[in-house]
Amino acid sequence: MNMEAVAALRPKPQPPPARAVDAAWEPLWLGRHPRRLYGALHRAAASQLGMLVVAPLLHEQQRTRRLVTELATSLAAKGF
Repeated sequence: MNMEAVAALRPKPQPPPARAVDAAWEPLWLGRHPRRLYGALHRAAASQLGMLVVAPLLHEQQRTRRLVTELATSLAAKGF
């Protein structure tokens, strides 16, 4: 067998499956000390639309963090 035949028999590397949302985000702080608020900026590609998603307070904030993050990344992937 020649090298070309061997190369043709080797399995081709597959790219990772495409995710519906992009996990790229940028942490930021809004306002001035001592009343600063933490935020996460999920940029949409080539869009001038924006949306502010505010998480609930107290114990509900910890329980909905994943939901709010997934919502923000999904909206960014759709151009918001």
